[in-house]
Amino acid sequence: MGLMGWVLVLVLAVAPAPACAGAAFAGMGGVGCGIADTSGDFSDNPAAVAATGVDRGWGIVHLSGGFSRLTFAGSVYNIGVKTTGSFPAASGLSWSVVTPDLNEGRVGIGIWQVDSHVFDLSEPLNLSLPMTSGGPALSDTYEAGQARVIQDEALYAAGGVWIQPLGDGNQQIAAGALYLNQTGRGRLQVTANRKDTGDADPLRNMMMHRSLNGFGMMAGYFYRPLPDGSLGVSLTYLGSLAGHIWQQEAGGPLFSDHDQHPSQMRISIGGSFKVTTGLIVAVDMRYAGEVKGSATLFGGTSAAAAVNEVTDPTFAIHAGAEYRLPLFLGEMPLRIGYFNRPDPLPATTVSAGMTPVAGFGLPSVKQDVMGITIGTGLTRMSASIDLGLQWLLVNTHTKLLLPGASAPVDSGDVRSSYGAVASFTLRFGPKAGD
Repeated sequence: MGLMGWVLVLVLAVAPAPACAGAAFAGMGGVGCGIADTSGDFSDNPAAVAATGVDRGWGIVHLSGGFSRLTFAGSVYNIGVKTTGSFPAASGLSWSVVTPDLNEGRVGIGIWQVDSHVFDLSEPLNLSLPMTSGGPALSDTYEAGQARVIQDEALYAAGGVWIQPLGDGNQQIAAGALYLNQTGRGRLQVTANRKDTGDADPLRNMMMHRSLNGFGMMAGYFYRPLPDGSLGVSLTYLGSLAGHIWQQEAGGPLFSDHDQHPSQMRISIGGSFKVTTGLIVAVDMRYAGEVKGSATLFGGTSAAAAVNEVTDPTFAIHAGAEYRLPLFLGEMPLRIGYFNRPDPLPATTVSAGMTPVAGFGLPSVKQDVMGITIGTGLTRMSASIDLGLQWLLVNTHTKLLLPGASAPVDSGDVRSSYGAVASFTLRFGPKAGD
């Protein structure tokens, strides 16, 4: 495969949803902002890492990764049919290290996946469309066809924070800086089978790639006002991202342009309460701010396209419960949770049924997810292994402008799916006591 075989991508930026925590929190529906975190995953609330009740002499290493199967049921280019597809996606990828006490504070460093979008759909081609505007219908020459669109985009953060306890240790604050990288790839392939020979003709083979970089900040506050209750607040500022986007049609010129994604502020607030010995319940509320931006990409070329990024603020709730069951081998947590994750990415209108094949572009999609989760694991001495399983209701959808309509409509439907997150935590260093 040549260089351009890797030049794939999305046109629109993703306004990231709240970061995914590790398996311990995933099993509780992703709640974790107001829970003293012994896993070392500070992507949710850096101030909660190694908070009250955790040996100050411990350092923590955390590894996490997950898998989910996303779905789509609707139309993208062909309004005459509803096509259902499913596709795998990596999620919750993270790595972090938190040091033992350094002059009565701690340093945390890590890399984690803030958000990702995956879309893969093969749809029957509408043969009533022409190849180019004013041309004959494809049905004059072809008996069947297919349009396949593939998109994969992820935003990663690499950061460092300073974690500082206050007073008697029942309060803790944290602040740090982030380096952000967003990489996206996309591909559109359109083929059709000729009536006379049955051979498949490639009608379109468009590839795009984008790479954006920037900086951000994060801060957190953790407070345990009661022995059986705690509160947490986390702020994340994702600064504007800038970089380049490339596009090429097979056999055509390579177009390149500067691209930029607007900044966004996110806030999480949550709390936890110990109901009885070993049983904790918790809830988080998460807010992602509005994003606005517009640009014309590849201006003055045949690939020129206007991009408008306008997203409404989104609000999500994560809730869960955990019961820690003592065993002779160690301690086994039993977890259950619920979450909803609305997607702040706007869906650009596709003029379905009116656009010739030469005008097809990569659609922007929204992936709204709701989930019920369960989880377990094992903690023995200085190591923990955790697993979270997710039953998901996924609504992946885009917007279509139907022929003769004055306003676009959503295309997509809810489908059930599943996912899993696993993590490993190792505590190291001298242990002064519990």
